[in-house]
Amino acid sequence: HSRVWAGLRPKTSYTWQNSANYNTNVARARKLVVFDFDHTMIGCDSDEEVLAKYCSEGMEGARARLEEAGKQRRWASVFADELRQLQEGGVSMHEIEAVLQKIRIDEDLKYVLQILSARRDTDVRILSDANTWFIETVLKANGMSHLVSQIVSNIARFEGSKVQVLPYHTTPHPTSSTSPANLCKGRVMRKWMEEETFSHLVYCGDGSGDFEGAMAAPANSVVLAKKNWQLHQRLQEASDNGSGPRAQVVVWDSQEQLASTILRIFQLPTRTNAESIHARNDMSHHSKSCPEEVCIPSTLSEGIKVMAGVEQAAGMNNIANIERKIATVRAGTYDSSV
Repeated sequence: HSRVWAGLRPKTSYTWQNSANYNTNVARARKLVVFDFDHTMIGCDSDEEVLAKYCSEGMEGARARLEEAGKQRRWASVFADELRQLQEGGVSMHEIEAVLQKIRIDEDLKYVLQILSARRDTDVRILSDANTWFIETVLKANGMSHLVSQIVSNIARFEGSKVQVLPYHTTPHPTSSTSPANLCKGRVMRKWMEEETFSHLVYCGDGSGDFEGAMAAPANSVVLAKKNWQLHQRLQEASDNGSGPRAQVVVWDSQEQLASTILRIFQLPTRTNAESIHARNDMSHHSKSCPEEVCIPSTLSEGIKVMAGVEQAAGMNNIANIERKIATVRAGTYDSSV
């Protein structure tokens, strides 16, 4: 995840693609929000956290080995070896889980996933070069397992009291791919888009491994790239060379800013505004009637107003309904067919 160079010209705003021929069938199609995991959904690297706790060399030694492996596009395979050695040295699965369970997901991002998962037209997925066990453990510890519909990552296989991490992809990537052999996010994204038509897509990432996933995003999409990290830098380099992404690119610095940007794209109220309005509704014992869904703008020209900081009344008026849906999601009783 180290930087390649500095001095880039970050894109901090975007405009929605507006088409006079906008297809109403597409408008009713589902929306997809894709998250990388390490350094995107969480503010650290889960592999490094585990090695730093139990590796005899500590964080610096572990990070140095992984970063060198990353330069050779071998991070996943090297970490799998490190994890095996830890277990052979006596570190149990329970001890590894204890480290993962301490990783906290930003409260604003939790709120975003709660709202998005309550929308029957929106799918939230994780596409990560970590592994399924680590991701599922962190999500469960943060009470978020039910908020993600699909996880694509390196596969954790359990054998007795040991766990082994295996590559997600076992067949060769296209010859043009620069992805590590274990996972090509571009392949996964293209497969998802072949399986289903998404009217809008938001891709959130940070590292070089996210590059092909971001490049696969269609024109009516937004890529949220961590500022000055490898994904942002590679996208900028591609743009400078005339082969940039079809999607619009917006940068972010922190999980809090990532969360607020997603809310603005979807024209949804912030957590602070939601709590404030919910409190006022509780005090008055009165909820205003509102439409069932808070709709993402059908054209991105509406999104630019929100990115400029203009509050959207439609999103604010739907907070009572959103809160009710979040409550049913938390209780495990949400019925998307209703």
